[in-house]
Amino acid sequence: MSSFTIGYFLGQVLGNGFVLFVFYAILETLIFKRIFDDPVKGKLTAAAAASAVMLFIALAATVRPGFEAMRIVSVLMASLLVSIYAWRRGLKVRARQADVGQTFE
Repeated sequence: MSSFTIGYFLGQVLGNGFVLFVFYAILETLIFKRIFDDPVKGKLTAAAAASAVMLFIALAATVRPGFEAMRIVSVLMASLLVSIYAWRRGLKVRARQADVGQTFE
């Protein structure tokens, strides 16, 4: 791989990560925060739904068939990063809710 290809791939991962994070934030705020009582489940479900939307967009926007693998891998790497972020945030919110619940009992 040349340095241009690696740089292009990292740019794709960062760009996909930004768009995926925006999709995640919108879905989590508008839909999944109201559906799930457990913050970890809500945040991970929002990340999975945003990843599915991004994969659909990436596959629908394919112009050159040989370029699909790199695009799919970059979306999957970005979704892994956003999922880890969502999981950690969910754990922090769950711990904060447990502390508040113990304080008022």
